[in-house]
Amino acid sequence: ASHLEGKRKEAGSDAETPAAPAASALMGADKDEAASKRRKEEDAGGPGAGTEAGEAPPQAAVSSEAPAASASADSSPFPPVLEALECRDLTVLDEAVTLLAPGAHPDQQRAAIAGALGSLVKASVDPTGINRVAVARAGAIPPLVQMLRSQFSECQLQAAWALHNLTSKNADNKEAVVREGGVMPLVAVLRSGTPEAKSQVVGVLRNLSGGSVSCKAAVEAAGTISMVVGMLTKAGSYQPLVQANLAVILYNLCKDSPDCKLQVARGGALQVLVSLLGSGVAPAQQEAADTLRIVVTGSADYCAAAVSSGVVPVLGVAMGPTAPPKLRQQAGFLKKELIRSGGPDVQKALK
Repeated sequence: ASHLEGKRKEAGSDAETPAAPAASALMGADKDEAASKRRKEEDAGGPGAGTEAGEAPPQAAVSSEAPAASASADSSPFPPVLEALECRDLTVLDEAVTLLAPGAHPDQQRAAIAGALGSLVKASVDPTGINRVAVARAGAIPPLVQMLRSQFSECQLQAAWALHNLTSKNADNKEAVVREGGVMPLVAVLRSGTPEAKSQVVGVLRNLSGGSVSCKAAVEAAGTISMVVGMLTKAGSYQPLVQANLAVILYNLCKDSPDCKLQVARGGALQVLVSLLGSGVAPAQQEAADTLRIVVTGSADYCAAAVSSGVVPVLGVAMGPTAPPKLRQQAGFLKKELIRSGGPDVQKALK
């Protein structure tokens, strides 16, 4: 069961809709506003809406003001291309990609095209992944990566959403994002973007961290672990599925990587994950338990650190009769691993 869970985490998540699709006001860039709940193990799907409480991080580099729209709208290719994308017409993909280019078109229009592409490749529209392949082959990934660097916050949000969905369950698209240098601008948005854009970036990084060795290395090298741990310390400020995706990033990076496990342990993540397991919502609690299991596997020191962080009483609740069945299962796997890897003192604490 845990092996299958790992495979599902590696496959990735997608998001039904970005949190605040302002592009929909621009000629209906994404008319489908109905967000659907997904089972974590199939499409953990960034809820798209991980809204932070309190003040948002500094956004000096991000302007919420949109440039003026083109005065020659009647002669612009933008309206018919956007309408065709909304009708799921793949024949306009090449033209749509040209509209993503910076400088040639207003940022409002670029954001709307990116949003339409994100809608075209979400799981509910593209269950087989055919659209994801077609959009990538049309060359959309490089300009979407470039849009992450935009000073217009809506461009960042819609580009991140499109990349979130494009990298779900598609190894080639994950590789393409890394190859185009997408990890660093993703991390930059994670540091100073809007809460909505951050939520989508978390989804992209979850997907990339479940990719190849080179994808994992690029995500780790960008300093993602420390940022994820920092965000998890404020886990209550994010929607549960964003919390879950944050935990999955650590799971994916730590799996088969002693170096990443060391970073996680030294960075205080064990205590943060124990806290999430004890006080989060079921999807996030399940991922916290599974990530803890991966980190402590084979290490008596990490097992002892988890016990010192208060995992024993938390496990008692997570395995209790009122806990959801999936959470009880994941907590049980964690307890077994702590007993197996932890040594006599840990075993005694868990009795």
